[in-house]
Amino acid sequence: EFSKAQYRLAYLYDRQDKREDAIEYYEKGIEHDNPLCKFRLANLCNKENEIERAKMYYDLASNDMVEAKNNLAGLYFEDKNYDKAIKNYDEAIVDGCKIAIENIGDLYDQIGDIEKAISYYQRNSTTISCQIKLADIFKRIDNIDEAIIWYKKAFENNNIYAAYSLGLIYENLKDFEEAKRYFLAAVENNHLNSRIHLGRIYYNEGNYEEAKNMFDITANENNIYSQHMLGLIYENYYNDYTNAKYWYGKSKEQGCIESIYNLGQLSLKLGEKDESEKYFVEG
Repeated sequence: EFSKAQYRLAYLYDRQDKREDAIEYYEKGIEHDNPLCKFRLANLCNKENEIERAKMYYDLASNDMVEAKNNLAGLYFEDKNYDKAIKNYDEAIVDGCKIAIENIGDLYDQIGDIEKAISYYQRNSTTISCQIKLADIFKRIDNIDEAIIWYKKAFENNNIYAAYSLGLIYENLKDFEEAKRYFLAAVENNHLNSRIHLGRIYYNEGNYEEAKNMFDITANENNIYSQHMLGLIYENYYNDYTNAKYWYGKSKEQGCIESIYNLGQLSLKLGEKDESEKYFVEG
């Protein structure tokens, strides 16, 4: 009971950012072999970037708390001491730490052992993060069919990144109907890059109204491609040369050579010879 009281007091000081008081009472609890005091003090040291001290306290807590063993492995992973990281992750997994399965997958992915990374992620494949990581690996090694399977699993769990990634895959496969479906799902969750890709598809289809709707928001977020595309739409679809000049000008400010050329051509079309020469010289 005494060590529990010390832990509660230390944790209270910890939450109030009273570091020295927290350390004092965590250490008193450690003298009475309180595992939570060891773990929380390790966390505090880790937060303060006192890594060797954090390792020491995680190690002390690791016989009683599987989370401590996982965190200790994580510190070895960050130090690129992969052998010790793997040893502690494996022990944490044996003791029932599910997150350690994903973490050791991350380690194997980082060191290039893709087969082992996949095998660990698959053991934890009901989690969205592992579904995404599996999909990313399969996409990276050009196994697009498997990538689609795992992105779709994550998409079924309402993951926006998965929707965007599926849109990119189908766009590259020139399956534009499927690409639109997934980009739209991401757009509904305010994903800006999906707006740009969807706008491009609509533009190429000649659906300029919908393309404009997509580019409007991203152009106002200072996306150079969207600004240039709005210039094209206003010039060629709406014959609105004022807005065309405005958006070409915005993308020109960011160094878009095509916009400078289009401003020159548009000025020439409007009989503004001096203006057109200025843009052609600039471009």
